[in-house]
Amino acid sequence: MLGSLDTTRFDNVPGYLLPNVTGHLVYDSSKPLPAPPTLNDFNIIDDFNLVPLDHQALLGKPDQTITLELNFTVIENQNRYEIPSAYRLYC
Repeated sequence: MLGSLDTTRFDNVPGYLLPNVTGHLVYDSSKPLPAPPTLNDFNIIDDFNLVPLDHQALLGKPDQTITLELNFTVIENQNRYEIPSAYRLYC
């Protein structure tokens, strides 16, 4: 999985910012991970117009909604979000 920020949309980009983040789904830890890709060009689309591959119809109105409020903070020079303790879920 690749997550990438379009840094051209920011007024100021700090030097420590890592705009590209890669996560791997590992089935065999004895094999090496592939080199992470870098995304420099963005093809902006309106995701509202995306159609599911299986053409499943839209779901109906939800019976219940859950609203989470997130706080953003800087920890060790990195932006982080934190979930207020009232919303933390424990398994």
